[in-house]
Amino acid sequence: MSALFVNRLSFLAGVILIGAGVTSAAAAETAGQFNVSETRVRVVQRETAKFIETKGLDGYSDDEVYDHVTAAITAAGVRCRLRPSVPLITIDACKTNAEERAEKAVAETYPPLDMEKVKAKAAEAYPMVAAGDQVTFIFMPNPARETTVTGTFNEYDGVNVVVDGRNYPRPSVTFTTPKAADLMTLIDPALNQKKRDEFAARETQTLLYNQSSLRDSKRRQFMREEVDKAIAENQANGYVFHQKKWRTLKDIVTDEIATRKAAWLKEKHRREAIAKRQAEIEAAKAEAEKQRALAETIGQEGLPGTEKPAGGASEKADKEKKPDTKPAKDSVFGTFQPHSDDD
Repeated sequence: MSALFVNRLSFLAGVILIGAGVTSAAAAETAGQFNVSETRVRVVQRETAKFIETKGLDGYSDDEVYDHVTAAITAAGVRCRLRPSVPLITIDACKTNAEERAEKAVAETYPPLDMEKVKAKAAEAYPMVAAGDQVTFIFMPNPARETTVTGTFNEYDGVNVVVDGRNYPRPSVTFTTPKAADLMTLIDPALNQKKRDEFAARETQTLLYNQSSLRDSKRRQFMREEVDKAIAENQANGYVFHQKKWRTLKDIVTDEIATRKAAWLKEKHRREAIAKRQAEIEAAKAEAEKQRALAETIGQEGLPGTEKPAGGASEKADKEKKPDTKPAKDSVFGTFQPHSDDD
């Protein structure tokens, strides 16, 4: 059985829908009946947020958070069961009760037709003459001649009205006793029965119309009353109308904690990520500074473990490495002198 008022809050607070046609003012009035639920939800949201903001969630289990929040909302004045002990009054129950009350009102105001009475009324509305009945009629064979005739009706032979054995052409006869709007309904059995049946059908149709109109009116009236009653009783029994459906207070608390916890964890992870990134940046800066300092030291002192040679020793080494091309003393090259052409 569907929960009460699902997805109908915008039309008479989402409930008075079965062809109700209520005004916007009535819808606003009914929507105000959920103030108790709205207050409960606000308290749950406030106390849950307060607990998490002041104490956080580190070191608390879900059950511990739940216990703290439920204690806080009780202290704040929310006096209802976390789990209602009676069933929820549903839209189907409201509709059933409204239907039953409407049918009772219809039966009391417009009971079923008594067909015997209807037939009697039809016979009164459409009388019929029979052989032996005393009748009075105006006989007018032409516009200049008019005669009132009273006598015993014998028959209608399809052409003439026979009274006291005399034939009177039907178009010239207008009955005054009994009186009828249509002469033929007085003397034609088939037509008379047709008119009586039509009369009974109209009576039936009128009754059905009246019943239907009253039923619709009462159904709307009783549906509003049943819904008003259901809203009040459901809230009194501990249910909370939230997000377009009826819920238990336990569900409201549990869901609110879950929502707040998810937001808290998201923020915690965000802060941790920022802190981690900041630490990485600082570490990178420190490493860069270390490398810079090392490079500067190397540039000033050379590589560690080596000594820079003195200038004299370096020159001596260079001389030792450079070959001596000057002729040695007593060398043949030292005593050789080239001869000129004069020698």
